[in-house]
Formats: sequence, C-alpha cells, structure tokens
Amino acid sequence: LGAFKATQHLIDQGCRRIAHIAGQQHVAIFKKRLKGYMDCLQENKLPIDKSLIKYGKVTIQSGMECMNELLQQPQPPDGVFAVEDFTALGAMQSLKNFNKKIPDEVALIGFANEAFGKYITPSLSTVDQQTIKMGEEAAHLFFELAGTKSYYTSNPRKTILEPVLIYRESSLRKKNGSE
Repeated sequence: LGAFKATQHLIDQGCRRIAHIAGQQHVAIFKKRLKGYMDCLQENKLPIDKSLIKYGKVTIQSGMECMNELLQQPQPPDGVFAVEDFTALGAMQSLKNFNKKIPDEVALIGFANEAFGKYITPSLSTVDQQTIKMGEEAAHLFFELAGTKSYYTSNPRKTILEPVLIYRESSLRKKNGSE
C-alpha cells in the first residue's frame, strides 16, 4: 500500500516515466513494494518499462549506482520511487552529480521516514511505516494481555497501521497544500 501511494504521488505531481530502485527480491517486503509500484502504474494506464526498474541493495552506494544507470538511458525517468530512504539518498546524490534539478527534472520519494530525510537539501519525501506507533501498539497489547493472564489462551488480534506519505521538497512539483 505504501509503494502504491508513493508511486501515485509521483503521478499526481506530473511524472510519467517513473523508475523504481528495488531492493533484493528474496526479501518479501521489497517484493511487495515492487508489486505496489507496478500495480499503480497499471491502474493509471502507464506502461511498465523494465528498463526503469533497477535492482539494488538498501545502501547509499547502491542508490547512486542504480540512479547513474537510469540517468544514462536515452529516456531517463522523471520520477523515482526508491525502496528505502538510504537508497533514495544515494539516488539524490547521483541526481546532484548529474546536475539534475530535484524535483523539477526528477522527483524522488523514499520509504521508511529515516530521521535524516527532513534535514537534507532538498528534504526527502518518504513513506512513514509508523514504526513507533507499531511498537506502542505491540506494547499496549502485551501489557493488556499480561494483565489478564490470558496471553496464551486469548485469540490473536490483528492491528493494521496504514502507511503515511510525508510530502517534502524532493517530490513536490505542484503546491497542492499537502505538506
């Protein structure tokens, strides 16, 4: 869902050639992010161009390398969804090295809402997985069950926290009041 939202945001900002710097596909969550990206493109009737999908690692270096490859294509992307914020940071450095204007020439969004994202220039748009709230919910549930001494006999309970888009400078081409 977060990957779909991130890709949709880039489309809403006017991007049409959206690349995805994907993570290692043996990691289930990275596979789901790739699927969310592709589902969003299909829903918006945009082509899935395999040359715009680069598989890397969740590192700054890998983000730079993948972005370098994307920028050397005859038709480079105008938007990039990176699998994670550290990957996006590397992509951003590559864009700067190629003198690309962010977000005017290439809009960029990451995933994870790492602390550095709001302090870099331009600040990094991202998907917040609400990890702190997730931990709070888990602790609340644990103490609730521990207090009733029914931890092993109670039915499992599922809580789903929706990912939240954090709109920052790296992707905002259109000022639509969503900051």
